Amino acid sequence: MRSITTLLPVAALWRKRARLPDSWLPFPFGVIHILSAEQALEYGVVDEVIDR
Repeated sequence: MRSITTLLPVAALWRKRARLPDSWLPFPFGVIHILSAEQALEYGVVDEVIDR
């Protein structure tokens, strides 16, 4: 199992680069968040959503 110290740099990256909900960070080990295209855009994970 990963320690919290190895997860903190990842959380810092996401805090700096995206607008994820505070309750998501730091990411608990084994927790997966699945985003819709609209959520990814809202949270700053992607720059653009392209319809095909």
